[in-house]
Amino acid sequence: MKRLAIVLVCLAVAMSFSATVFAKGKAVSPGKWHVPGDFATIQEAIDDAAVSNGDTIFVGPGNHDGALLTKGVEIKGTDGTVINSGPLHPAGLTMGFRLLAGSDGATISHLAACRPWSPNLVLALDSFF
Repeated sequence: MKRLAIVLVCLAVAMSFSATVFAKGKAVSPGKWHVPGDFATIQEAIDDAAVSNGDTIFVGPGNHDGALLTKGVEIKGTDGTVINSGPLHPAGLTMGFRLLAGSDGATISHLAACRPWSPNLVLALDSFF
């Protein structure tokens, strides 16, 4: 009985360590990332292998570039988050975000789009069947 208790305690400790994710040497909650903080840009967060479908990327206040979304993540702005630039579309338009293959389930919320310098800032959605 005592051995079983020791094994269960060891198993519980091992499982608690496996739930911790490290990004750039800092422990973070699984599935929750911050720009800035964990990553300098939204695109850097999307491109990082540690960020997975279903994760949330919280974007802090201030001006940020959008991104090419290739994962089904939630991008959520905080108080005063503004997307004022982003990747270029092949047609020459500046996109705030472009949803590409692999972005099924992606959501974008609590962001303001500001385009004082570019009347062509758009959100682009590519369809894949």
